[in-house]
Amino acid sequence: MTKKLIDITEVKVRFGEVDSMSIVWHGNYVKYLEEGRESFGQ
Repeated sequence: MTKKLIDITEVKVRFGEVDSMSIVWHGNYVKYLEEGRESFGQ
């Protein structure tokens, strides 16, 4: 049986990370993935 490792991380999108239409710029996704990776390791 395979053990599944799950972690949920909520990330608050900051004002400077969105454009005038409130869409997150794709270059910020890496920051969010890193926050999730750090949370998973704790």
